[in-house]
Amino acid sequence: MSSYHDTENARPSRWPLITCGITSLAFGLFSYVLYPAVSTPRDVSRFINVSNELKQIALALHYYHDTFGAFPPAYLADENGKPMHSWRVLILPFLEEHALYDRYDFSQPWDGPENLELLPELPECYEDPRLETDDPGLTTCQVIAAPGAVFDPEFGPVKFPDITDGTPNTILVIENLGRPVPWTKPVDMNWDDVAAGVPLYNAPRDIVVVVMVDGSVRRIQKEDLSLLKSAATRGGGEVVPSR
Repeated sequence: MSSYHDTENARPSRWPLITCGITSLAFGLFSYVLYPAVSTPRDVSRFINVSNELKQIALALHYYHDTFGAFPPAYLADENGKPMHSWRVLILPFLEEHALYDRYDFSQPWDGPENLELLPELPECYEDPRLETDDPGLTTCQVIAAPGAVFDPEFGPVKFPDITDGTPNTILVIENLGRPVPWTKPVDMNWDDVAAGVPLYNAPRDIVVVVMVDGSVRRIQKEDLSLLKSAATRGGGEVVPSR
C-alpha cells in the first residue's frame, strides 16, 4: 500500500474548525445571482447547501495540502495497484470527522466487513439534497481522477505549483448526479465520463455545481460541456469564463 499518506499523522495539531451546512445571508443572496436558472426557493436552498458543502470540502483539501505538502491522491492502492481507499476517507480529519476516521480500518479494503459498516454514516459534507436515493451511503461528491487533472493517478500527488492553468480555472471537486458512488469507494470520474456529460445525467434543472481549486463555486450546464474538460485540466492553458 502507498506510504504517501501517513495515517498515524493524518490529524494535524491545529486547524480551523470546519462545519458543514452553515449558510450565511450574504452567500444566500449571492446564490440567486449565481443560479439564475433556479426559480424556486426550494431549488435555491438546495443549491446553496451543495455549494457550501463543496466549498467546505475544498477547504479541507487545502488543509490537507498544508499538512502533507500536496493534495491527496485520488486513492491509495495496494501493492498490485488496486484502489483500496478513497480521498474522501483521507480528508475526514480535516472535516472534523475524527471518530469516523479512527474507526476506518486501512488494513482492509474499503469494502472489507468493518469498513462497510461505516457506509450508512455518510458525513454531512458528502450529502447532496438534490440527489434522490434511498441509499444512505451514496455521494455525488467526486473528483476527476485522470491524467492531466488535479487528481492524476499517473502524475502522483499534485501541488499548487503544478496547477499552471491557475486555481480559478481548474476544477477541484464536482457534483456528479449521473453516477453517485458509495462514499468510501475509491471510484471517481474519468475523461470518458467528462466527455459524455455523466455528471449532468438526472441533474435537476440540468445544472451541476463544481468548486474550483481556489474555492470559488461555479455551475455547469449542458451547454457548458465543451468547457468541462478544459476546466478539469490543471495545465492545458485554458481560461474558464466565470458563470
